[in-house]
Amino acid sequence: MSLIQIESSPFDNWKALINSKFLDSGKFKKILICLKKQKEVEVFGLKEGESKYPTTIEVGYIGDKLLYMHIHNPRIPGYVRFQEGEYFHRHDFTEGKSQGEQGLEFNELNIESILSEFSKGLQGKEIHCLKNGNIVKVKLYPFPNMPDKYYTYDFEKTGLLDRFKNIFKKSDNTLEIREIKLNEIFSGI
Repeated sequence: MSLIQIESSPFDNWKALINSKFLDSGKFKKILICLKKQKEVEVFGLKEGESKYPTTIEVGYIGDKLLYMHIHNPRIPGYVRFQEGEYFHRHDFTEGKSQGEQGLEFNELNIESILSEFSKGLQGKEIHCLKNGNIVKVKLYPFPNMPDKYYTYDFEKTGLLDRFKNIFKKSDNTLEIREIKLNEIFSGI
């Protein structure tokens, strides 16, 4: 594998680049390294004082490819659910081509795209519907340039029978709406 010069440092793999970006930023610390079903996983945590909410970024590698980068924070359950089962694919950043096999190769186009994502941070927003202080529904708008595209997630922990009963029951429950800007959770590095 050849070395690729980024800023003033040469890199020859995703792991070295990602570790450098997160750890050298001074905002993150590495909190876990493990193997999960043929994947090498690293978890980086935002250092105390960087945010009042615990944010972690889980990065998965398969061989020499970048498989995923998932951001976890209890304030954005919709975004966390949105990422479940999502992986990078060979042609995610190649114009005119679709997905391909799982994992991003370490090449200039993919590096440039990932570094751009690092610098932008998360984009979009989540709209929470709360009942008695608990999130019951989330509308996630992950693409600011496509305001009509959203995903809805239901977090109400009631069964179908309970929901049916609630139709006929008088309720004192008031609903509260809260908006979370995703960039406030991870603004980039």
